[in-house]
Amino acid sequence: LISGLGTCVPGFSAQVDTAGLGIRALELMGFTCPGDDILGGFQYEHSASGGWGRFRYSCCVSGGAPTVVDPFEIKESLFPATSGLYCPTARDHWGRLQYEKRSGPGPDTSTPTLRFDTAQDRWCLGGDCGAEQGVSPVGTRGFQFEVVDVLDFDGQFEGKGISTLGASSGDPEAILKSLKKPKKPTPPRMPKLEVFEAEEPQYADECKFEEFAYPTYTPLWENSPDSHGDNPITYAPKEELPEGHPCAIAASAGGTEDDVWASGDGQTHDKLDYSAIFGCSTRDIERGASDAAVTLAHDLVGHVYDMAEASGQFSCAFAPNMVAA
Repeated sequence: LISGLGTCVPGFSAQVDTAGLGIRALELMGFTCPGDDILGGFQYEHSASGGWGRFRYSCCVSGGAPTVVDPFEIKESLFPATSGLYCPTARDHWGRLQYEKRSGPGPDTSTPTLRFDTAQDRWCLGGDCGAEQGVSPVGTRGFQFEVVDVLDFDGQFEGKGISTLGASSGDPEAILKSLKKPKKPTPPRMPKLEVFEAEEPQYADECKFEEFAYPTYTPLWENSPDSHGDNPITYAPKEELPEGHPCAIAASAGGTEDDVWASGDGQTHDKLDYSAIFGCSTRDIERGASDAAVTLAHDLVGHVYDMAEASGQFSCAFAPNMVAA
């Protein structure tokens, strides 16, 4: 569709700073419609503070009636001799099809062939070769040709419309009664859920402390409580403890408990367990408290002696000094 009468295009004049210009600012906002167009309308626009202004306008085509492009013939001279419909005619040694021109838009009766050139590894139309290497030449582009699919749109297409509903086609109520109530869809079967069970951990066998006989064997735990109740604890096979392992160090340790300065039983014990090790720490703290108590008592006694000595020196200070001649 070519532009005709009534086609309008919007435009804007120059945006002018109106400060200090007053009415003379309008002279700087001129605008002109191009060619034979006429002014369809204009409107003055300005900023909120009035600091700048411009015109918004529209120019409309003033001449010529609305025109459409209607093709009436094919200019055969615009088509090259290679343009036309190509059909497969043979196969090469590699099984690819070769295509030969069967018809074209122009009077040229030549029959160029589109084939795959194995020397150049390209699809070629005469001496013009494309860049594609596919099995099919569709999509190949050369210097003066392009291969595309041909779609056949020949035929008659008629709408069938809406099928009649029989004798009840004119009665809306009868039509509604004739409609069948849709069936409720059958819900799918509930899928079978996978069942997962918690994998109980295994503990090192040395954690049972069967060889730790102090003071009497008491396992750390026999059962592990969870949401399903108490589960018996399983132990991994016992292994030789590496050197420096805490359990190995405890098993090789022993000694006599301090019952003088701490709350020990005064007996000698070997192969200490957790409670014995913790008792060592407790007794070490108790010995520290006892040592602090002895130190405090010693300091208090020394302080009393210091006070007595200072008092004696103070009283003797008032006595006169005797000098014998």
